[in-house]
Amino acid sequence: MMNSENCAISDCFKDLAIAMEIQGEQWRSSSYLNASEEILNLNENLSKIYASGRVREIKGIGPSIESKIAEYFETGGIAALNDVRGILPDDMEVFRRLPLSLRETADVCIFADVHSAADLLLAVDEGVIRNIPALGTAVESKLRGFIAWLGEQSAELPYCVVNASAENVLKYVSEDAWTIKAEAAGVFRRKDEIATAFTILVSSSADRAVPLFAMCPEIQELTHANKQTATGKTVSGAAAMLKSMSPEQIPFEQLRITGPAEHITYLEKRAASLGLTLSPESMRDVHTEAEIYSCLGMDYIPPEFRSGGEPNISVRGDLRVRSISADGSMNLNEIVSQAEYMGYEYVCIVDRLCSRVTPDHIRERNESINQLDCSIDVLKGIEVDILNDGTLSAPDDLFDSSDLVVASINSHLDCSEDLMTSRISKALMDPRVDVWGHPLNRLIGIRDSLPLDYPHLFGLASENGVALEINTSPYRSDLDYSTICKVYEQDVIYSIGTDAILPHQLNRISLGKIAAEKSRLDNGRLLNTLTSSEIRDKAWRD
Repeated sequence: MMNSENCAISDCFKDLAIAMEIQGEQWRSSSYLNASEEILNLNENLSKIYASGRVREIKGIGPSIESKIAEYFETGGIAALNDVRGILPDDMEVFRRLPLSLRETADVCIFADVHSAADLLLAVDEGVIRNIPALGTAVESKLRGFIAWLGEQSAELPYCVVNASAENVLKYVSEDAWTIKAEAAGVFRRKDEIATAFTILVSSSADRAVPLFAMCPEIQELTHANKQTATGKTVSGAAAMLKSMSPEQIPFEQLRITGPAEHITYLEKRAASLGLTLSPESMRDVHTEAEIYSCLGMDYIPPEFRSGGEPNISVRGDLRVRSISADGSMNLNEIVSQAEYMGYEYVCIVDRLCSRVTPDHIRERNESINQLDCSIDVLKGIEVDILNDGTLSAPDDLFDSSDLVVASINSHLDCSEDLMTSRISKALMDPRVDVWGHPLNRLIGIRDSLPLDYPHLFGLASENGVALEINTSPYRSDLDYSTICKVYEQDVIYSIGTDAILPHQLNRISLGKIAAEKSRLDNGRLLNTLTSSEIRDKAWRD
């Protein structure tokens, strides 16, 4: 078992090593890394070694590092580390574990402009890493594997990630000439924000289902196999199972595995009242889940609404898309064209002010929006950081020129609950703020929600007419529908945004819409149901 005291001190020196590498001081970086590793591998508490005056007996520990160890035990910290905290990314617990060399880690931070785990996900997702000569596809591959591993360790993956793996396996199996029928099943089909596994149900005329599963490129590791079933791990980190059966059994097994159990029990009782059972022997000539419902005299209920809710919300537009990608390039025309194609009345371009997106970039973007020739209304938005003192990171003219202002916590995530709550409270009382962006600030499988006094903050948002964002970026899914259901003020309003930068990512809007519908929100509590004029006029605050 790892010694927690030694781990904490080892982390300090690992952080110093990364900071020195970012600053280009390779010799000092190497020295700190060696100290970190030696301390981590000690079989005795470093505090006992320090108390007995034996620190210099540790391999590679010289007077400079010895003095920092002494400082740690005398004061509880290391001043040199405090001095460089500003150049280190947030979420250091993630960056310390990256499967990269110190130089590669520093290059990711410097050249990809990465300052947090959220930035890292964007840089990988948008292909920034592979296009940096010092990094390339090899580093991107390591990072993708690491992200999948984190999700596997936490048993939490974004729905979109698991769904993509399921689609890849299903497509591979379905394309085989001997496959008669194949369907995906499992809890993930209910489109909750978090998923872990999926099942592929297959009927094959040549008993090829299990071998096909084993050969599928999406399956990274086969953990079990017999003639009828197989299990494995996918490249995304999701657990996968294959079950071979007759084509007649598939829709019933698909229904059962997808659940939830309460819904299946209800259907079984309804079937019994009609003298039927949920089985191919009782319901003949049934080929799909929808036909099972038809046999029961019911309209088909999609998996996502089998625990309640219904598809009753019509959105007019997406209230958070980006025009400036992680590498600084602009993608405005493509994003707007996709919004037109999707039949939106409007789309709101919300770029975040940060080191790669300056106020001048936003001003230039606004001018580009003014010159657009398109059939929909394009709203101008900005995302501003809530700084440590609760003020907002934008000059006054950008607030004046913005139709929608999203305020978020994106840095200095290690504040105490009281300080973080105070910081956000001040921002929510600023009349220029329209939306509180991704309030939980979690990254699924990577970072937990911020420790905050949510009852107080949600109430404050309600009092000041600030909408809570339903951000459907896969690793955020924030707010999730279960939090919306538990919200403490019944008149809180919401705003759905995809945080999309690529045209196809605008389709993520469906996940936010489902979250709202499962939470039984009415149209009046969702900004996306307002007209663009009502959004500009802040009509929801009237």
